[in-house]
Amino acid sequence: MTIKIGVCFFGITRSVSYTIGNIEKNIYQPLEKLGAEVKKFAHFFELEKIENARSGETGKIDINEADLLRLDDVFFEKPERFLSKSSFELVKGYGDFWQDDNKSIRNLYHQLHSMKTVTQKCLEWDPDIVLFLRPDLNYHDNFSTVLCRALKKVGSEHLFLPNWQHFDGFNDRFAIAVGQEAIKSYGLRYNNILNFCRKYDAPLHSERLLKFSSEGIRVSFIPLRASRVRVNGVVVEELFLHYKTMNFAEWLDGAISLSSSLKKRLVWGVQKLRFGDPYKNLEK
Repeated sequence: MTIKIGVCFFGITRSVSYTIGNIEKNIYQPLEKLGAEVKKFAHFFELEKIENARSGETGKIDINEADLLRLDDVFFEKPERFLSKSSFELVKGYGDFWQDDNKSIRNLYHQLHSMKTVTQKCLEWDPDIVLFLRPDLNYHDNFSTVLCRALKKVGSEHLFLPNWQHFDGFNDRFAIAVGQEAIKSYGLRYNNILNFCRKYDAPLHSERLLKFSSEGIRVSFIPLRASRVRVNGVVVEELFLHYKTMNFAEWLDGAISLSSSLKKRLVWGVQKLRFGDPYKNLEK
């Protein structure tokens, strides 16, 4: 039986002209070598420009850049329209984690709604494995090794997530999900937003929501790296330190009083000793 691998893009089409080279090299080409049946889906919002006060990002968006992704099925939707039927107003009552008048929560709702929509369409195809990808990420590493690991997990429920920037949850930049329940736990977590806020009586938080939604699913953390690319092509400097290194840094803050330079040397030493240099061979 031929393995079916779905690729799900979501969000908005900013910066695809800058990221497509690495998407082709590090994701599409490895997929083509697997001998699996691959189908690429996407849901994007028809947004003409972006203005983000928190990140300082402004610029025009060309939805035609979606063509560069060589998609099999793509769905476009006007932004905002789904919000009136969502739990957005209720969730606002649990607080604003980013303290920006709920703009980041609104953006997160759009992202998760987009992911939910494309996941539902992909699930109709009955895939064994799904890659969840943001089109505005510069994927620095080849996916071959992790894809081979995922193939060996077919028949089980498994998530492969980046091992950096967990922020008290799980990194939600991209993922490889194996099995229907794992695919749903990642791709349909929009459905868990209100449940998360009610359970913890806390504001919506993207990484913590993913950890909540994936309870009961086996998770492996992988060293694949990706950087956000702004609409003007500017690449965001990401912190790729292993999440256990970051946990050590937080413990160090509370345990001992140290100079910032000594703390940085200790944290970097732990990172290199246990997990290696996370910036080694970082493709641009």
